[in-house]
Amino acid sequence: MVGAFDSAGNPTGDRADGNGGGIAVLSVPAPATHLGFPVTGPAAPGPADTLLLGNRVYGNRGYGVVLINATRFNSTMDEVEWNQLDGIYWIGSSGVIDRATVRNNEGDGVRVEPHFGSSAAPDGSDDVLPTPTDPAGLGITGSDLSGNGGYGIRVVDSPWANLSDLCSANSVTGNGLGSAVKLWLGYAVVSWRGRPMPGATVWLYRGGDDGDDVPDYVSGPADPQGRCGPPGFDYGDVSTWWLVEESEVDGSGNYLVYNPHSAAVNAARIRGTYSWDGAFPWPAGESGGAVEAPPGSGAWRYQYMAAALGAGGAGAGPGGRRGGRLRPPGRSLGGVGAEAVRRTGELDRAVWISLASGAAASLAALTVSRGRRGRRRSWGRDPPGRRIGRRPNRDPPP
Repeated sequence: MVGAFDSAGNPTGDRADGNGGGIAVLSVPAPATHLGFPVTGPAAPGPADTLLLGNRVYGNRGYGVVLINATRFNSTMDEVEWNQLDGIYWIGSSGVIDRATVRNNEGDGVRVEPHFGSSAAPDGSDDVLPTPTDPAGLGITGSDLSGNGGYGIRVVDSPWANLSDLCSANSVTGNGLGSAVKLWLGYAVVSWRGRPMPGATVWLYRGGDDGDDVPDYVSGPADPQGRCGPPGFDYGDVSTWWLVEESEVDGSGNYLVYNPHSAAVNAARIRGTYSWDGAFPWPAGESGGAVEAPPGSGAWRYQYMAAALGAGGAGAGPGGRRGGRLRPPGRSLGGVGAEAVRRTGELDRAVWISLASGAAASLAALTVSRGRRGRRRSWGRDPPGRRIGRRPNRDPPP
């Protein structure tokens, strides 16, 4: 592999000025392969039973070792150091890295991810998953992965070993971003009573060990189908999706899990959670979906959170039922549109508020009686001479 390449697979500088990568194990000619996330191209099987033994791969201007759809490879006691991208880039291959030294690379020590088949579209029909072949199912054993600029081990959109077990089986210390991380492709779908909400924005919040209430992923405006991701999101190109963090082992050796994730729509928190973990539905009743990719693999990928508002949805009120409604003083219920929905923990029954765009609410100025269908509601600060009386218990139209 001649010439230098950036992290997106694009050549930089003079392609004849030094090596772009150290060792490449693949069958498809490099020009037919897009090297850079996501790796795409012909999904033909790569070389079988390749043994890399005692090699020293250092000082290259790209990746140290690249493995694309290789089957049953074995990298033993190789030294992969001081390369300008990742030390070992493991793509859609099966094999094991044993007793290797992967240190001081500018990217990650070892990066593991699928081969995405012929295109970056999220169908998964010709994707190839990376697979460990060692008896413990770890894929990396007895190795020194230290001093790299990124993570010691980065696993992307792949079912793989528990990160804590993986780090325990190797020496993973002193890496710039942490010891290990597991990420999944993801996006959100926002709807009101089953109808898409184009233009809405979604914030995702990590749960579990995150420990704060600050949004971790902020979307651009939703597309006409209500799908959204980071600014520039294009559903047909997974390179534009979020990479959602399931878990990590930080630089101090702490194993942290960030599931389940919750969401806000138009900056207002809603009910429902989703766990990015490659399993679906798990836990049962989570709000979202996934694709088994490739079919029959048991790996649930291309995951999304359903930010559903309205009757029966994640934002329908306590227990998935329609909740009571508040209205600002002097505003008739008929004038409330499909705008922000806010859950208010201050009220005993987790009342849901539907507000017109840009309207402000003061909880001190409003009261609500939840009541049952057909029962009279009691609203505070009604206009003179106006009574709500008997009304159907339904949400305002979007």
